[in-house]
Amino acid sequence: MEGSKWGHGDLRLLFVDRALSCELHCELSAIYCATYNVVIISLYRSPSGDFDIFSDTLTSMLQSLNHTTGIIIAGDFNVNFNTQDPTALFITNLLATYGFVQTVKEPTRLLNCLDNIFINFSTNDFYTTIMNTRLSDHQGQMLTVSRDSKVRDTQLESKCYRPITKRGNNSLFNMLSNFSWHYLADINLDVKAKFNIFHGNFLDAFSIAFPKRKLSTRKRDSGIKWFTKEIKLLRDRFHFFTDFYNQYKTESLKRIRNTCRAQYRNAIKNAKINACDKVIRNSANPCKMMWTMINNQRNNVKTTNSLNMRADQINKHFISVVEDKVKQPLASAVDSLAIASVKFSDVHFQIKEVTPCKVRDVIKSLKRSNTKDIYGISSCIIKYSIDQLVLPLTKLVNLTLLSGYFPDELKVAQVIPLFKSGDSKDIKNYRPISILPTFSKIYEKIIYNQIADYFESNNLLHQNQYGFRSQRNTISALSKFVNSTLTCFEHGQYSLALFLDLSKAFDSVSHKILLSKLEIMYKFDTNSLKLIHSYLSGRFQHVVYDGVVSDKLPIKRGVPQGSILGPLLFLIYFNDFVQYMQPHADCILYADDSTLTVQRGTLEETLVLKDKLISIASEWCTTNELILNTNKTEKLLQTLKTHSFENPQSVKFLGVYVDGTLNFSMHARYICKKISSNIYVLRRLSNSLSK
Repeated sequence: MEGSKWGHGDLRLLFVDRALSCELHCELSAIYCATYNVVIISLYRSPSGDFDIFSDTLTSMLQSLNHTTGIIIAGDFNVNFNTQDPTALFITNLLATYGFVQTVKEPTRLLNCLDNIFINFSTNDFYTTIMNTRLSDHQGQMLTVSRDSKVRDTQLESKCYRPITKRGNNSLFNMLSNFSWHYLADINLDVKAKFNIFHGNFLDAFSIAFPKRKLSTRKRDSGIKWFTKEIKLLRDRFHFFTDFYNQYKTESLKRIRNTCRAQYRNAIKNAKINACDKVIRNSANPCKMMWTMINNQRNNVKTTNSLNMRADQINKHFISVVEDKVKQPLASAVDSLAIASVKFSDVHFQIKEVTPCKVRDVIKSLKRSNTKDIYGISSCIIKYSIDQLVLPLTKLVNLTLLSGYFPDELKVAQVIPLFKSGDSKDIKNYRPISILPTFSKIYEKIIYNQIADYFESNNLLHQNQYGFRSQRNTISALSKFVNSTLTCFEHGQYSLALFLDLSKAFDSVSHKILLSKLEIMYKFDTNSLKLIHSYLSGRFQHVVYDGVVSDKLPIKRGVPQGSILGPLLFLIYFNDFVQYMQPHADCILYADDSTLTVQRGTLEETLVLKDKLISIASEWCTTNELILNTNKTEKLLQTLKTHSFENPQSVKFLGVYVDGTLNFSMHARYICKKISSNIYVLRRLSNSLSK
């Protein structure tokens, strides 16, 4: 853009470079709204014009505005959006690489969406309206964006927190070194009393080592600390010589002032880059952290308090949604063990004591994370004091394994509602994220290692279960599915795939049925069963929402979310499903993601099995108190022959879009879209990170 002049009010008319408007191909114009710091670009692409010229023009415009935030691009693109039109996909992917999102999804002319509005800000807080303006054969589009989305909130807010510092870690280490652990050998104290003393003493030391601090921050503070004492000195020096120059106006002072300003600006730039590099390197999820940084830069922080509900109400919803789905009348009168066709184990399982070396290995294997549990403790804190904790923890863990008592303090979950998509005011669009006590992970990992080794070494888990198992993953499951389908194609057969949808499978597990399977099918001894029962029962959760902590509510069924042991217990619970279905169909399982496949020579033979397989699967689920959602179960017929079966365009299977002929075109478009987003991340952070 090479020139500008003021229009009415705060609108500035921008004269776009003549090279960007190509007669007969495309036209561009723009205005700048100073009040909201927004550039609005109007665009028209001629349907008879050269699309390559248009794409080059659009690319040049985007490059010229690469580091501009607050842009609206609106106009008639004359491509059919929301379809597989290659030109439409090219435009949306190109704009996505610059951080723009499409806002119009409805038809704007007859049944086609030819017009659209793209924005690169407030991508979470907008809505569009289609209206008949009676001015054209195209419908009008109105974009409404929250007024606050372009205005940074400068209001200070105060909060209390415990900063985790190296000094605090050293202080905790020293206090633990002076602790006396003699009570662990006291025969007059049971395991519950001993753990209570240990846990209470640890929390007291933790509170002293990491005292609470009051912090005042901007509401949209990125949390990245880059300002240093050295930068402060450079700033003070720059201000000093600026004042000096303003007073005497000499050339030598001007040169010194300019040099100080350059040093100050360069130091700020390098400090921000180093700080951002450090934050990303230390993050457990670097990609997510980069998106957080970008969203903060463009004031696109997701709303965290959109729900018009209190924390207690949210907690009751998360508890009741499972209880409402799994009601007693749904349970079958048939015993879950009676219908199990699995071969009962000839070996027996007995939980065993562990050595300090194994406890140390488990603590070291914990994922390094700063996520704090209900007590404010993270894995990093425990790993720092591992030398002082390994011996008392070994004694406590062994007391738990021998007594069959799992500490009550480790059975309280902190739940955070995480918004998925859709209407942010609807509680159904939130997923509960459970954070369990950090010490619980040590106990669970030790129990997990013994149970997993028992099942794997004795081949008790079915080979078609690929979830949460060593040397098995989604690629293994996908390879089996694809190879099976290709073999079917080679033999000129039809393949029917049923992608079963289980509602709240992990949360619906019956403790009674699980313990029965462990005892009868897999020969767990009495003490091991007592330990698993103690681990599952007496659990509570509370919700933290908008700074408020709800009351605790009991969890009566399911395996614990966010746990280490929970997924393995679910695999055991679900294990006999494969054997039950095996005479009728081949199964591919990834935890609760269940796929049934059958191959037959004729279309009629294949389709007749559709309802039968769903009925058989539903019978097993009902008997085991799980809910099979038949309405969401997807059916995909795969063949290279022509047929009249109404197939879905594609089905997402373990992250990959598969279709009836395995051409993966839908998945290729999905990958292109993801690549566009990643290109935008690199482009947006190019000036914020080291090369």
